[in-house]
Amino acid sequence: MNFREVIYPIKFSTKVASLFLIAFGLTIGLSGYRSVRGLESHLLDELKESLHIQARAFTAALPADAFSSPQAGVQALAQKTGQAGGNRITLIRRDGKVLADSQVRWEDIPRLENHQSRPEIVDAYLKGMGTDTRHSHTVGSDLLYIAVPVPASGPARGAVRMAMSTTRVQNKVKEFTGIVLFSSALALGLAGLLTAVLARWVTRPLMAVTAAAKAVSEGDLAQKVRVDSGDEFGLLAQSFNEMTEKLAQSLSALRSEKEGISRILGSMVETVAALDASGRLLYVNPAGEMIFGVTSADSAGKFFSEVIRQATLASMIQEVLEKNDEVRQEIRLFLPEESIFDAQALPIRSHGHLKGVLLVLHDITRIHQLEEVRRDFVANVSHELRTPLTSIQGYAETLLSGALSDEKHARDFLTTIQDQAERLSRLVNDLLDLSSIESGKNPPKISSFSLRELAAEVAESLSPQDRKHKVRFENNIPAGLPDLNADRDQMKQVLINLADNGIKFNREKGTVTLEAKLKGNEFEISVKDTGVGIPEADLTRVFERFYRVDKGRSRDEGGTGLGLAIVKHIVEAHGGSVRVESAPNEGSKFIIGLPGRRP
Repeated sequence: MNFREVIYPIKFSTKVASLFLIAFGLTIGLSGYRSVRGLESHLLDELKESLHIQARAFTAALPADAFSSPQAGVQALAQKTGQAGGNRITLIRRDGKVLADSQVRWEDIPRLENHQSRPEIVDAYLKGMGTDTRHSHTVGSDLLYIAVPVPASGPARGAVRMAMSTTRVQNKVKEFTGIVLFSSALALGLAGLLTAVLARWVTRPLMAVTAAAKAVSEGDLAQKVRVDSGDEFGLLAQSFNEMTEKLAQSLSALRSEKEGISRILGSMVETVAALDASGRLLYVNPAGEMIFGVTSADSAGKFFSEVIRQATLASMIQEVLEKNDEVRQEIRLFLPEESIFDAQALPIRSHGHLKGVLLVLHDITRIHQLEEVRRDFVANVSHELRTPLTSIQGYAETLLSGALSDEKHARDFLTTIQDQAERLSRLVNDLLDLSSIESGKNPPKISSFSLRELAAEVAESLSPQDRKHKVRFENNIPAGLPDLNADRDQMKQVLINLADNGIKFNREKGTVTLEAKLKGNEFEISVKDTGVGIPEADLTRVFERFYRVDKGRSRDEGGTGLGLAIVKHIVEAHGGSVRVESAPNEGSKFIIGLPGRRP
């Protein structure tokens, strides 16, 4: 027969009486224990106060140079004072060296270990007084230590430590413990006489159920009422435990579902915010926290307009709350830069009633930018194509209308048609080159070559341009420069484009200078001219497609507006960078940085 079989049939009143006696005994025991500990604490506090007073008195009697070095006079003073008060007195320098000790012989003082890390010494310097209780191997008993810094204010030169055996305190505690034990036994006997009456009360087990129910209501679903009995209270406890278990399972399922939704919302790039029917924030996902600079925890329970000061969004939310219908629009927000969002405010309904608002923001800034680039590109290409096509069409119609018989003008017209056709050809070729580079389908074909020799070829190919514009080309690349690892044809195109621009936009008798040097592990190539320069407002846009600083002169020179865009994409395809330094009437300098070595 096990314990359960023995205890199960016992009456409820008997079990209550037994439990009451056990509980009463534990209460008496705990009270007695706390009383004993309280007395011990009180006695120790008095002892600490006494030692503290004695330590300060001993500090006042110390000579001014007591902490400079061990002194026999200070040792004698410590021994005399310690014997008078029945204490152990230790003088400790700021570096932890013991200078005197009332219970250690003078010749043994130098052999004492460093006391700098003693708890009471550390606290004395930090708090003005340090205490500790431990066994002293030096004197062979438990001691209470009190340490005070010297002087009491300002930088401490050392510390005085007083110690006293706790034997007297322990003896008093033992005496008091005997009294407490006798009183507790007497009280427990009297309590036994009352259990017969108290056992009839059923309030105690009912209170246990009440306490458990309260704990469950506060979220402690692990709370159980443990009663092994077959009476009505046992059935009640069993039903209560089953209820809490099912409730815990339901809440666990809800928690898992909530965590899943939270993970989904947390991984979304769209901004999501949920509000209740009064317009107070319930949740903001991480994307929204980043955009609006708030946290979901801090903003929960606050009005939307109080936390996120965006009038357009607040207006959308208010419209949903008033009309109980979806609101969607494209909005622009400054966060702090301008961003464009497709904003949706959706009503949250339950059984047909409005319970809140779900706000979703999809960032479409990049889409707008790409659309704007596309429109600009189409407009620029159309404009660039229309001018030569119009000229070709006009001169062709003139020739067909009878100008063919006029040999002098016909030749001029055909020359113009040829020039415009060549311009169209250059534009198409540049567009194809740019498209090929951007697509990455034709990556650079890396080879090793002399940059100085390449510059000489560029100078040769541009010599007609030099003569036409009366501009001198200077190749200042040093002969000893290491070979460059890059796509030779593409780098030639880069240098031709930059040098050609330098010639076209130069002054008469100006110069275009090509230089290069090795900086660390990077080639720095520069093309400098003495031309008209570029205004500061245009410096950030010169590498854009079809962007021209001097639009009229560029077209007169036959430029397509794509040369610098091609340069930029070729250099970046090589893992390099390009920038421009310029000012009006001071010329321009295009600087290219390229990796010097490749694996």
